[in-house]
This record gives sequence, C-alpha cells and structure tokens, in this order.
Amino acid sequence: MTYKFPNNWHLNIDSPEKLAKRLVLPLSFVMNVEKQAQRYYRHVPNNERPIVAPKKNLKLIQRRIVKYLFNYKFPPWMQGGIPGKSIITNASIHVQKKWVACLDIEKFYPSVHNERVHDVFLNLGCPDPLSTFLTHLTTLNFELPQGAPTSPILSNLILYNLDLRISKFCSIKGVAYSRYFDDITVSGNKRLENICDKIMKIIKIEGFKVHAKGSYKFSIKSNSEIQIVTGLIVNGRKLKASSDFIEELNKTIRSIEKEPSFKLLDKAKGMIAFLNSVERTRARQYQNRLEKLLMILPGPS
Repeated sequence: MTYKFPNNWHLNIDSPEKLAKRLVLPLSFVMNVEKQAQRYYRHVPNNERPIVAPKKNLKLIQRRIVKYLFNYKFPPWMQGGIPGKSIITNASIHVQKKWVACLDIEKFYPSVHNERVHDVFLNLGCPDPLSTFLTHLTTLNFELPQGAPTSPILSNLILYNLDLRISKFCSIKGVAYSRYFDDITVSGNKRLENICDKIMKIIKIEGFKVHAKGSYKFSIKSNSEIQIVTGLIVNGRKLKASSDFIEELNKTIRSIEKEPSFKLLDKAKGMIAFLNSVERTRARQYQNRLEKLLMILPGPS
C-alpha cells in the first residue's frame, strides 16, 4: 500500500545501526530485543478489550521510536495519541454545531495486519530489511498491539490516507472532521446523512469496517438533542461532562462513603481533575465534597 506522507516525515534511516544511533541505544541491545520481540509482552487484565503491554526493554525502545522518529507536526484532524491533543481538544472542534455525527471503526487494532505497518515504514523511506526490523519491534502476532507506546502513532499513520480523503471531502462539503483514535466525528450546519454514507464508503475502500450499533452505523444528533463527542457534551458554548460521567463520579464517591479505599480515592481524584478541565465550578463542588469526606474517614492503619 502506498501512503501519501509529507516529504519531511521521511525517517532517513537505512540500517539497524543508524536506527540504534537515532534511538540513543546500543546496537546490540536493540538487535537482541528485536530477535525476541514477541516474547516481550504481558497480558493486562481488562474487561472491555484485550490489552497486551510490552515489557521493560521493548517498552524503552518503543518509547524512543515515538520520541525520536515520529516528532511530526500532525494535521488538525488527528486528535488521538498526539501530545497536546485529547478528548477535550477533539470535542472542542464540534462545539455549537447544528448537526453532529459520530461513527467508529470496528475492531481497529486487531484489523491492522503487520503488512500495513511494514508499508508505513517503507513509505517513510526505510528500505525493506529495516522496515521488517521496525515491524518486528512494533507488532505482535501479526497485529498492532493495544497497549504498546508505538501503536497510537502507528494507527494515525495507517489511517493517514483515510483521513486525507475524508478531510478533503468534508472541506468541500463545508463540515468539520476529526478522528480520535478509531472514533470519527463530523459536524456542521447541514444534515449529515449523505456525508456519512460517503464516509462509510471511504472507510470500506481503505479496508476497514464501521462498527454498527444495532441497525445504525452512525449516530446523528441535532442541537435540539444532547450531542456527545468523545464523552463530552458539545451543545453549548462550553464543553460539559456527560451525564454518564457524572453518574459514575457520584457512584464512586458513594462507594467511598460506604467502604473507603485508596484505589477509589485515586479514581475520584482523577475524575475530579478531569472535570476541572471542562467545568471548574462543578469540579470545585465535588472537590469540596471529597475533602469533607476525607476529614471524617479513618486513616490508614
């Protein structure tokens, strides 16, 4: 597969020796890990989807690949797995729009065969042997592993052609487009059914599937309904936390009241910190509630 990457994205590396030098690591270390890369993973318990995390040595290499090889200025439609981008910056693109449509790619990570990863490195200017070498360092069982530091950035590169086609189409149609990992959002002041149909065709042409929710493959909401983008309400001038998020926060605090635990306390603090980034007044109320609760809870024995 050919990718239309900008010329200044090319890596200008043609051997493991130059790769190790770029990563500021001993060549022998990188070579040894690459030979046994498939063994450098551990399964992480997760109820939603299978996650495999690289072990210490492979994680070090993958983190340096991200830091030293992929220090790009990414297009504005890419919102996931990029420093400075988040569900907040993604949702902000779609604030106060008459229509908002959301769809997501079905089983994205398992659907990415290592040949696509290999093609990415080839198109970034690496010769075939080095592309194979880098593919060994960044894939597991012929797939893109969910949990590897390199997977988010590689997913953005793998979806670059898809992004390019959809963003150009949306620009012509006068609607906004963004992608947060495998979640695609389109918004504007015109109806979006036909636009979403075209986007689904592009996704299919690029070799992926749209995740169907019941009989619907995309969700379209008008501004007379609650519009949610990556978990945040975008109807008003400012973002708001969804009712599901607030319900989970209340549930967490109630659980702490019944049976205090450091794990739940950390969870509540993290949720309040996130809430503070979108709704400061509301977050302060929850922070005060948690602080009062902490004053009456027994300390660790």
